Amino acid sequence: MGQVWVWVIAATIGTTVLPTVSNPPDGKVPLKWDFQDPKIEFKIEKALGIAFPPGYRERRCKPVSKDDFCLPSGFLQAVQQGEAYRKLWEAELHMQADQDLEADALLRQLRVQFPKVPKVYWLMAKLLFFRAEKLPETDLEGKEKLLLEGIEWAKIGVELDPNNINTQLYYGTMVGRLATTKGVLNAAWYASDVKDAWQKAIETKGYYRFPTAHTAMGAVHYGMGVLYRVLPDSWWLSVLFSVRGNIGKSIQHIEMALETCDDTPELYTELVSSYLCKWERDDDEDAKKKAEQAIQRCLSVKPKEPLHEASQRDCERLRVDPSLACGYSRDRQQETDVSKLKRSAD
Repeated sequence: MGQVWVWVIAATIGTTVLPTVSNPPDGKVPLKWDFQDPKIEFKIEKALGIAFPPGYRERRCKPVSKDDFCLPSGFLQAVQQGEAYRKLWEAELHMQADQDLEADALLRQLRVQFPKVPKVYWLMAKLLFFRAEKLPETDLEGKEKLLLEGIEWAKIGVELDPNNINTQLYYGTMVGRLATTKGVLNAAWYASDVKDAWQKAIETKGYYRFPTAHTAMGAVHYGMGVLYRVLPDSWWLSVLFSVRGNIGKSIQHIEMALETCDDTPELYTELVSSYLCKWERDDDEDAKKKAEQAIQRCLSVKPKEPLHEASQRDCERLRVDPSLACGYSRDRQQETDVSKLKRSAD
């Protein structure tokens, strides 16, 4: 299941004024677009040559306000904000189509052309994150190489715009995934940095909708839900690392993510993990029932991409072996036994 509210390309959101294209084609009079028109993407592609994600209208978009057009933010930016954002939208569409090499080449080119545009950096960090996710679980060296590069891109994005929901989201995401790739003790060492970045992302109250129809805010809550689950709820951990797990907060954040998008298997996989973890730790039978409901919902969603299929397999795996739940992570199983963590830290 990434955000830049500073661009708030939904600067249109919250207003009924129809946006105007700042750079009309062929020097013509600027066009006004009715983004509530259900056929608007076809009109824009015909007039401006700006493409739209295939199958987007089939996705369940949950508006965040009555004026939310439920269109991808990058698409709106491409229409309204000129060349850099048209090229960045092309990169987003390459990523959506699993054309990672094309997206990589384009973003490196855009870094040279537009070195001060934060979106270049968080989008590259996002690309590197998903490239790492696609590698085999055993290829830890390959994952680490991609994630380390992604952290450097994300850092620059934060430096350029620390109040951008996407720069903070992807900095926290890259650091967090690198840590869990190395094991939960590393996750504990870096958890405070991850939590701080994601908390800053939440505080931006930013809005960004991806080509998947997911939002950046949903992605932040998803990440926080994972973080609070994989970290043990330990006083020792809080003393040593200034952070500790909290399964109640984990469930709360995943449910907040589901409020932004309720047809994504990854979110249900995390909800299953958190409820089964609560059942394991607290012998909470109600949590077990809710986990089973989440499994049914996870498996009922029609998968739209390979990651969805992998998440559904993990839902089945968690059903068969609930003991995996507390330490479940898509990249590798995390150790959550505090006594073993203490020995590792000594």
